[in-house]
Amino acid sequence: MTDVGRPASQEEIRASEEIPVIKQDIVHNVVERTGLPRTKAEAAVDTVFEGLKQALAAGARVWGIQRPRAQDRHRPEPKNGN
Repeated sequence: MTDVGRPASQEEIRASEEIPVIKQDIVHNVVERTGLPRTKAEAAVDTVFEGLKQALAAGARVWGIQRPRAQDRHRPEPKNGN
């Protein structure tokens, strides 16, 4: 996890892609970094997740992630010629 306001390094990004992070890990980090009570930290994390879900459902790009369009979800993989 990065310091507040500091962009993540490529190494940190790769590490975060390799280790799944669950919501409680994020809540714990918020508690540790801010000193908020767990209930308030969890409410903040829930609010962020809900906003992300709504944005993705509306087709918005969130941190470079975009929900696949319906017509693309079931498209077969292109043949590789082998």
